[in-house]
Amino acid sequence: MTVESTIGTGQDYETPSLWEAAVPDDATEAYKGTAMVDQQFAGQWTADMSNASNVDHEMTAALAVRHGFNYSGVRITGSATGSRITLNTTRFILSNWAVDTTGGGHAINIVAVSSSNLLFRNVYSQSRLSVGRAVNIGGWGTSQNVVFEACAFVSVATGGPVNLLGPTYGSSSSGQWSLHNCSGFTPKTHSLLWTNFGAADRPTIEVINCKFFAASATNGAYYDDGGSFTASSDYNVSDGTDAPGANSIGSEAASDHFASVTDGAEDLSIKSTLNKAAFIGTNQLAGQADVEGDFFAVGACDMGCDAESVGVAAGFLKRRLGLGLGLGM
Repeated sequence: MTVESTIGTGQDYETPSLWEAAVPDDATEAYKGTAMVDQQFAGQWTADMSNASNVDHEMTAALAVRHGFNYSGVRITGSATGSRITLNTTRFILSNWAVDTTGGGHAINIVAVSSSNLLFRNVYSQSRLSVGRAVNIGGWGTSQNVVFEACAFVSVATGGPVNLLGPTYGSSSSGQWSLHNCSGFTPKTHSLLWTNFGAADRPTIEVINCKFFAASATNGAYYDDGGSFTASSDYNVSDGTDAPGANSIGSEAASDHFASVTDGAEDLSIKSTLNKAAFIGTNQLAGQADVEGDFFAVGACDMGCDAESVGVAAGFLKRRLGLGLGLGM
């Protein structure tokens, strides 16, 4: 059984923090909070509940108010020092939210937890005018499994967009961190996906159907600094030649793939003039929603976070749909 409640002005809980505070430690039932009001929540939010029962808690947003590019839809935002969202829990799902920071912290920060099974689906994370990152994973314990599905990352900060820190900054790590059908852009010199591990046990990194662009990065968009991309990593796009996988495509331009890379108005949906047929990946997320709530189609699964192609022969039409989420780990 799932205990469901709503979040927002006039709802069961006015803020994400009040919802999280109402979730009991070691609850035997899953708790799900759904944002129902299109509004911005300023400040910081921390998910810090213990979860000995291993149930899947989730914070999501209704389709009508889910995030959009260019600062529309429900989001957590702020400029104060410190991360907008800090996750220090296990078996947690975050979906349909936007997170942006213009302060000195990360947009999303995942801290030391043992056996943390986390799923991010259709999340748009930005780091602007700060040294923080769109996503920072650091100081880990053991057996982490973290999945990003149809997420978008933008960073115009010096810290870089997606930073996966391993045992150099914490204890030994294992498990797998996966990015499926994600898109990212940064004009800065920091790599977009940076894996930085020590010599201890290392998690593997699976990157499938992703589009990461970091033309000014010293070490390219996909920088594997002591980590290990899995053999399954494939069908990725980059502006360099560093995208892992035999079927990956390099030497592309972000401005050809994304609707907008204008500072402050980034839109990582597919540009209307792109030859979509040349950038079809695997069926990794076929049948699931993209970053805008549309369907990834079987046989026509676009690379990146946006689904624009339609698999007519497979019987799939582009449409809006609700999300039934489960970690499945």
